[in-house]
Amino acid sequence: MKTDVDPGKGPALSPANELCLACGMCCAGTIYSVLPIGQDEVEASRAAGMTISAGHEGEPAAALPCPHLNGTACGLYDQWRPRACGEYMCRLQQRMGAGEIGLTAAKDEVARLKELIADRLPETAHRPLRELVIEAAALTRAGPIPPEKARMVMMVGAVNREIDQVIRYAFQASFAP
Repeated sequence: MKTDVDPGKGPALSPANELCLACGMCCAGTIYSVLPIGQDEVEASRAAGMTISAGHEGEPAAALPCPHLNGTACGLYDQWRPRACGEYMCRLQQRMGAGEIGLTAAKDEVARLKELIADRLPETAHRPLRELVIEAAALTRAGPIPPEKARMVMMVGAVNREIDQVIRYAFQASFAP
C-alpha cells in the first residue's frame, strides 16, 4: 500500500494503510487461510519465518495467521513483506478510496465485525475463523450435522456471510475454504 510523505514528520500513513494496521483480520487468519506468495518470494518468506505451502491453485502460499502479526499491525510493515501484503485492498479500503465511507466509519465496521465474531462464536475465540469455515463446510458436505456442531455451523455461516459483504470481493465470497 502507498504511503504519503509528510514533510518533517517522515512517511504518513494513507487512510487505507491506517485502516489495515488497525484491523489485522486478514493477517490473523480471520478473512483468509493463506496469503499468495510469488515464486520469487518463497525464499524471502521462509527466511522471514513464514510457513510456505501450496495454496488454492497449487501456487506458493504462506499460512495464516501470520507470525509477524503484532496485535492488529504487521511487524514487518516498514521492512520487506510479500507483495500481496502491500497490494491487497479490501472492500472497505476500496470504498474509502471511492469516497463512499470515511476512515472512522470503516474502523467502526471493523470493530462491529470483531464484536460479531466474539458474540456469535465465543467458544471458538482461540481458532481462526477460516479454520472454522473449513470445518463447517466439511460438516455440511458430510451429511446430517451433529447437534453439538449445529450452532457453530450456523454462526460461522452468518459471520462469514457478513465478512463477505463488508471485506471480501464478490469473486472471493464463499463458504468453502
